[in-house]
This record gives sequence, C-alpha cells and structure tokens, in this order.
Amino acid sequence: MDHNSKRLNWAQDWELVSAAGPQHTHSQAPPRALAFHIGDTTLSFPLPPSEAARLSTALTGVMQTFADKQKAERPKRWPALEYVFMGDPAAREIEHLEVFCNPNAHATAFDARALITLRTADGLRITTEGKLTGIKADVEEFLTAPQ
Repeated sequence: MDHNSKRLNWAQDWELVSAAGPQHTHSQAPPRALAFHIGDTTLSFPLPPSEAARLSTALTGVMQTFADKQKAERPKRWPALEYVFMGDPAAREIEHLEVFCNPNAHATAFDARALITLRTADGLRITTEGKLTGIKADVEEFLTAPQ
C-alpha cells in the first residue's frame, strides 16, 4: 500500500488484537463491515445491518431537510442530523459511532459535510469529516450488497 492510500480496518485490527492479547471467545462472527470512503482514506468497521438501516433513514431525513431548505421562502433554523450508535464490544461491535451534520452550515446537500466519530473499546478514537452524499452512498452500498 502506498503512502497516499491509508486504510483503517477496525475489524481486521480487532482480529490481530484478539489473537495477540487476551483470548476472546465469541460464538458468532462479527457483523459485516461498513466502509466509509473519505478522500484517500477508507474507514471500515463492523456494523449490524439493522443499524446501517437506521443510519440510512437518518441520512435520508437530513437529505429531505436540505430539499425543504431549498424550497423555503424564509430562512429558518433546520434540525441537525445526530445519529449515535452504542455497540457491544463483547459482540465484536464498535463501541461508539456518531454521525453529525448541520444543514444550517451548508447551502445544499451536495456541499454538506458530516462529522464522523468512531471509538473502539480498545481506546482508538477517530474523528473525520466527509461529504454527506458520499457517506449516504457508502451506507446504501452496504445495505444492498449481498450477504
């Protein structure tokens, strides 16, 4: 992998940590990995499909907010997207995922950026910002991919 392409794969790293550190006995495989492609970086982590569907619904809601904002005749404050998932590390899920987008800070959904915060039980915390439309596309790709 070249220095311009970074890949953070929590699921893979968890396997390495689990094999090297204290033994974890889990009877089930971790959930499939959702991948956010943000610039040159791919952030990949396990997320239950039910949570991905909930995130998709939240993203659709904020996209609708942008559509309503475009049609509005008067300026007003629009509600922000604040999606939070608290996972179960014992079930090999991420500990915390948060996606935040303030539609008041962007003219259109195509200009909008969302703040993503990911935290693992091992103490890894990643905060990054990505295009709202790209995040929505990544979630939809995850939901429509064959299992």
